[in-house]
Amino acid sequence: MRNCSMYIDYDFEKAPKSHELMKLLQSNSLKTVIKAVKTLILCIIHNVNYPRMLMHVFNYVVPKQKESHALKKVMFYYWEIVEKTSKENGKLKQEFLLICN
Repeated sequence: MRNCSMYIDYDFEKAPKSHELMKLLQSNSLKTVIKAVKTLILCIIHNVNYPRMLMHVFNYVVPKQKESHALKKVMFYYWEIVEKTSKENGKLKQEFLLICN
């Protein structure tokens, strides 16, 4: 488990598959997107790996932040816990470099 200042018990038998979570993040319903981001946060805290989810968050969730204060608040938690550097070389992930440019 990763070092984290909060611990939330979560039933991993109900943890969605990667493609299911991607569909939820692409939803037009803000409530569905917020729920999906919360699920993603819980999974990341408990060390469940979704390696390609970062680009889907950039593409589908970030543009919707301005529509909902609740989504913006949940995204602050997401940005706190998401891995920003690669484990191989310790450099900033390519996805973050792509977004910055």
